[in-house]
Amino acid sequence: MGTLLGLDSPVPHLAAGLIAAGHPAPEDAVGRALRAEIAHYKSRMHTGSDPARLAVLHAECVEVLAAHLPDPPAPEVLLPLLLDALRFHAHQDALDLLDALDARGIPVVIVSNWDCGLAGHLERIGLAHRVAGVVASAAVGAEKPEAAIFRAGLELAGCAADEAVHCGDDPVCDLHGARRAGILGVLLDRAGRFPGEAPRIGALTELPAVWG
Repeated sequence: MGTLLGLDSPVPHLAAGLIAAGHPAPEDAVGRALRAEIAHYKSRMHTGSDPARLAVLHAECVEVLAAHLPDPPAPEVLLPLLLDALRFHAHQDALDLLDALDARGIPVVIVSNWDCGLAGHLERIGLAHRVAGVVASAAVGAEKPEAAIFRAGLELAGCAADEAVHCGDDPVCDLHGARRAGILGVLLDRAGRFPGEAPRIGALTELPAVWG
């Protein structure tokens, strides 16, 4: 999230779904409910290490969401509404970078703090076939900035640390985490929030110039 992928606002999608299901709620209430659900998900994301455990996490998230809605539908109705409201898209500079790296024969491995469902999201938006592998923190039992998750990415890429570049939008997790793992880290800072960090780029299409 934030580097390759963006998330459309889920509030109007969930609000529309609730209306269609016969359980309308004001968008401000839907927004508050989603914020509570997202906070719970982030605190428990590491538990979604396989499909069975991810289903348990989804059930927890639906319970939190329902607790903050004025008239929630049954969990078996609310879960698909929630999942449908989470609509991801690829940033255009990410697509342009993948094109450039493919032309140069440089493999890309996605290393992300996410549950085991990450590969499915990439498949749905058409990115899965464009990368050499996906490392989700919940699946490997380590989160960025821990070195173990970067080592898993290197193994999938088939290269040594000093042959790799890692780019992400979080100074601690991506820039400094990669550096501690012996990898050249590059910070993606589209909004110019971290002027004191280096190396730093404003768009992913600037990444190839970092290593020449």
